[in-house]
Amino acid sequence: MWPGQHCPTPVHYFVRLLHERGQLRRCYTQNIDSLESLAGLPADMQVAAHGNFERAHVIDGGPDVPLAELRAAVMAGGEALQQLRRKHGGLVKPSITFFGEALPERFGELVPDDFDVCDLLLVIGTSLKVHPFAALADMPNAGVPRLLINREQVGSFRFGSVADGATDVFLGGECDAGVRALAAHCGFDCELERLIAAGPPSVARA
Repeated sequence: MWPGQHCPTPVHYFVRLLHERGQLRRCYTQNIDSLESLAGLPADMQVAAHGNFERAHVIDGGPDVPLAELRAAVMAGGEALQQLRRKHGGLVKPSITFFGEALPERFGELVPDDFDVCDLLLVIGTSLKVHPFAALADMPNAGVPRLLINREQVGSFRFGSVADGATDVFLGGECDAGVRALAAHCGFDCELERLIAAGPPSVARA
């Protein structure tokens, strides 16, 4: 699970491209893998609702711990983990949200303003079963269009024709194919493909 084992997908680069085009208010993600950051999306444009591996701390409100220390201990296992525990006075974990823990303060701080000005909601690759995150799909004001790119229909979306008053659209199938189709429809597919081909910014500069 530790970041570094996987690369961003076209979806991650699509979100970055929306930001670079000035069309992204915020990316709310349930993912803990930090692939949004690896794809080049600035931290202030993200809300990692379930945390991620970019920080570490002693559990139960303890102090921050250098992430490199935790990673080294996890990779070594056994006694290295116990040494880390003794050094910092408690169990250490990445700053990810476990079941029963509160979501990061940033989530509650940004949701009201972000969703009040939302004029299009993209929902990509989710079961919409984990709350309170799943409730975000219902946060935009009435009449705001919502596009679900997913393998299956989920949540409270109301699909139908515009003539019937529906404002929700379902694009079924794989998410990577879906964002590529959307980019092509909007006329910036070449920009997306250039980002994908370049890869993570840190790798591209190496």
